[in-house]
Amino acid sequence: MRIPVALTQSDLAEANDLSGRYVSCGQSPEGRLWDLLFMAAHAARRHENRDRSELVYPLVMPVGACNNYRAKCQIGPGDEGEPVVTILPPDED
Repeated sequence: MRIPVALTQSDLAEANDLSGRYVSCGQSPEGRLWDLLFMAAHAARRHENRDRSELVYPLVMPVGACNNYRAKCQIGPGDEGEPVVTILPPDED
């Protein structure tokens, strides 16, 4: 079953932020987006998360001075009631 995935503007901005020292360490917006989505899928498949509609997961994505990034994954109804996964920062709803 395929479910559409949406990203908030702030998570997309973090994935595209390659300012400063991160340009030289092989980072790319595509690779960071892959990490964000892959780790969401990995976290959702974990046994303890299978019946949850919301989970927070960690990943290594250099942002600012910190290499640890956390994202939240929610599943809920889309515009027409279909299931949609949304990835957003943990402090956003």
